[in-house]
Amino acid sequence: MNLIPNRLRSKVLKALYLIIPIIIIVGIIEFSGFIVRISKYVPACPFHLLFGGYCPGCGNTRSILALLHGDVLGSLHYNITIVLLCLIGIAFYIEGGLKFFGYEVKIVPRNSVFWFIILGLMLIYYVARNIFPFLAPI
Repeated sequence: MNLIPNRLRSKVLKALYLIIPIIIIVGIIEFSGFIVRISKYVPACPFHLLFGGYCPGCGNTRSILALLHGDVLGSLHYNITIVLLCLIGIAFYIEGGLKFFGYEVKIVPRNSVFWFIILGLMLIYYVARNIFPFLAPI
């Protein structure tokens, strides 16, 4: 037995689709102080300690902290991975929302060539930041 009519259920789901990200963002902002406090206990990168180079994850914690403070350029300086993942996530969320509301729009390319290019550029970045000091997450 269906207690909620389909039209009302559709409206509730659409409202939730719009409200849930706002709740998540408010939660992250509310708990950012806690996140900053626990970040002090994140151990140093073992790769950097052993070899002196920067692994793909080096600078991610500082990148997240910079984003929590609204410093996108600082976040990009520490590690571009976090900002890139956020942008891709937002693009997929927008696509899903548009599809949910009846519009078929593709923001992010689906072909494998695009993703191999992104992966290749990321790998070049991870190597280059060990060669060029201005790319280092210092």
